[in-house]
Amino acid sequence: MKSYGYDRENAEKFLEISKVKQVEMLFGVFCGSVAAYKWMPIQREMEASSAMLRKRWMRYPMVAGIFGFAYFCGIQLPVRFFQKATHRNEGISAESYKGKHDIVGRFRLFENTSETSQEDELLDYLCMYDKDPLSKPEL
Repeated sequence: MKSYGYDRENAEKFLEISKVKQVEMLFGVFCGSVAAYKWMPIQREMEASSAMLRKRWMRYPMVAGIFGFAYFCGIQLPVRFFQKATHRNEGISAESYKGKHDIVGRFRLFENTSETSQEDELLDYLCMYDKDPLSKPEL
């Protein structure tokens, strides 16, 4: 809370976001591990028939590729499939089509901050590097 400069309310929301990300990552690791474990007997049968696959350096990239693919699929399942199977299905949206949800919007992080316009940001930037005084002296 102190290191990032958040107030208590936004720090709690940030903690919730990190918990959601952690569960998604653990589910992906679980799916990748199961797929790699199930792939090993198949790879041993392939090694028996092909001399190229018997090479020691060839074993690990195949298992890593299977793990990575299953990890990616495991991360996408909650976003793409599980949301459609729930009672709050809203149909096809940009989030469900792309598989990228706006987690910050889900928890409404920083909803109490005031928004500044681009014009205000530009004026602040110009005032920062301006050599003239910000106000005119009174005559």
